[in-house]
Amino acid sequence: MVDSIKGENSALYELWLWSGRLPDGAQLRIRTLIKEYLATIIKEGWQKTEEGEISNELDANIREMHNVVADINQEQPLLSSISFSLLNNIMNYREKRIRFGSSSMPKILLYTLRLATFLMVILCPLIAVKDIGLDYVFSISISFLSYIIYVVVSDMNHPLRPGGWHLTTSDYKKLLNKLN
Repeated sequence: MVDSIKGENSALYELWLWSGRLPDGAQLRIRTLIKEYLATIIKEGWQKTEEGEISNELDANIREMHNVVADINQEQPLLSSISFSLLNNIMNYREKRIRFGSSSMPKILLYTLRLATFLMVILCPLIAVKDIGLDYVFSISISFLSYIIYVVVSDMNHPLRPGGWHLTTSDYKKLLNKLN
């Protein structure tokens, strides 16, 4: 997921740089569309991505970029193949971001993890250690580690939701600030 977001940002920046070689009208339109695309991602956040939906606004923006690049083919055919390639990179990373952002752990695996964590916490005190103080330390440590593993896996299962490890739109904000 992180690679998809960073790749999409990189591809957008590369198209931004490449657009400097395009005719003035196409250059202005591409750069405006890239800024609008970034602003929309920042505004909408990850809600649609997490649900596996495609934003209508972003989809319209990508279609318009495609139309601008297609129009370049009529004016300067040599520049259009690279432009299409760069646009294709953006679309591939975008698709990966949507696909990875909406996938989650199979339910059976999640329930198995919950059961295993519950059993570790409940059964850990039954482990016999001669020293009662050491038994408490051992039981609490094993229970704590089991719970931490559950929390980490659960949090990483939903990378777009706020938690200890989650992705934000900060990369898109940085790129938009860089382009302004």
